[in-house]
Amino acid sequence: MLSGARLTEICQLYTDDIKLIDDIYCFDFNDDGDKKLKNSPSKRQVVVHPLLIELGLIKHLEQCQNRGDKRLWMGIKRGRDGYGTYFSRIYKTFNNEFITKDPKKTFHSFRHTAINDMKQAEVNDTLISEIAGHKVEGMAMGRYGKKYKPETQLEALKVLGHGLVLTTLKEKVLPALRFSS
Repeated sequence: MLSGARLTEICQLYTDDIKLIDDIYCFDFNDDGDKKLKNSPSKRQVVVHPLLIELGLIKHLEQCQNRGDKRLWMGIKRGRDGYGTYFSRIYKTFNNEFITKDPKKTFHSFRHTAINDMKQAEVNDTLISEIAGHKVEGMAMGRYGKKYKPETQLEALKVLGHGLVLTTLKEKVLPALRFSS
C-alpha cells in the first residue's frame, strides 16, 4: 500500500536490503542469494514511505540487526514459489477476519491501489513504472535516463497512505501482525 511492491519482494527482504541512500531509507529489491524477482525491471530501489518509518519499520530493522537476523521477517518460511507463498496464506486469513470477505481483495490489491493512487495524483508514469518495477519504455527514459533519485521518489510516494488512521493501525493491526515490539 505504501511502496507498490509485490508480496514476494517484501517477504524475502534481508536486513541489508534496507539502505540509506542520500540520507533516505530505501528498499533494495534484488535477486541476491535465494531471492527471486519477477523480471529484470523488478530489480530496483524504492524509498521507504515515511508512514512505515513512523509505524516502526526502522526500529524493527535495528532489532533484527541487533539479534543477528539475516532476514527482515524471520518468521516467514520459504515455500515452493519463494517467500510469498507462506505469507499469502497467513494474509488471506487476516484479510478475511480484519479487512474484507471479498475474495477479489487480496494482498495484491494494495499494489493496484498504490499504482492507481499515484496515477490519480498525476505522478509521472515513468516514475510510477520505476517504483512498481515495470519496464520503462522509450529510448530517452528507458535507455538514457537515469533512475529517479530517492528524493523524487519520496515526493511521489507521499501521495500514498492518505486517510490511513495511524491510531487504528498501531493499536489493532500491528499487534495482530506482531510487526512492532
